[in-house]
Amino acid sequence: MSLRVVVALLVAAMALVGGAGNALAWGPPPNEAPTFRQDRINGYGMGDPLVRTWAAQGVDRTKAPTLVFLDGLRATDDVSGWERDSNVAYLSKRGYNVVMPVGGQSSFYADWNAPSGGRSTPYRWESVLTGSLPAYLSSRGFFNRTLIGLSMSGAQAVMIANNNRDEYARVGGWCTSR
Repeated sequence: MSLRVVVALLVAAMALVGGAGNALAWGPPPNEAPTFRQDRINGYGMGDPLVRTWAAQGVDRTKAPTLVFLDGLRATDDVSGWERDSNVAYLSKRGYNVVMPVGGQSSFYADWNAPSGGRSTPYRWESVLTGSLPAYLSSRGFFNRTLIGLSMSGAQAVMIANNNRDEYARVGGWCTSR
């Protein structure tokens, strides 16, 4: 996929965000969506993070591009901000595999040396994004991956994708300020 296509895709994804939207604005609740799946993966000691996925509809998911959306600073432990505040899951209806890891609030998606902010274990998000998440996605037939970071995760997405080109073919970041 060319850089031009990746940029166009990011612009389209941001157009879908369009400010504060309704959760799941694209259609049925995830548990009623035909290709939705939610699983826990190895968190390398920080608990087992939740991953929510929507397989591409109408195409072979093993050949469809996979978009992995990382949350911003205000990530929560129930759903991704991408899911809560936008309708990017709609991209599954357009032939893309959509992946949203859940959690990571204020973590910068890095491996931390020690617990912080009242946590009992340190964050291990970089290990998840370079280890258990790619393994999980491969087991689901989600290849041809793009890592997309929002706000605080933008820089980390670029670093992780650059250092793990065998797992992530492309990267995109989106930062906002108010």
